[in-house]
Amino acid sequence: MRVSLPVLMLSLALFTLQAAYGQNGKPSVTSPAPPKVQRPSDLKIPLMAEGLRLSDFADMKPGPDLKSKLTEITGFIQNAPNDGEPAT
Repeated sequence: MRVSLPVLMLSLALFTLQAAYGQNGKPSVTSPAPPKVQRPSDLKIPLMAEGLRLSDFADMKPGPDLKSKLTEITGFIQNAPNDGEPAT
């Protein structure tokens, strides 16, 4: 059986294209990056005798009796955001 050169070249080109572009639609598996080492902090979290309720935060601020019992945390950075969601 004899195959002509143009047919052989076309077959080789199609095979090369299929190998190069055939995998693009599949997701790739990557290992997640290890979490960053966090430095210790001297932050003290208060122990609450009762649970907090939404009504404790009228106008998005804690009431005067509750304000002295809470700690404000700033500079929080999300370590591992969910896929497709921006990091904070």
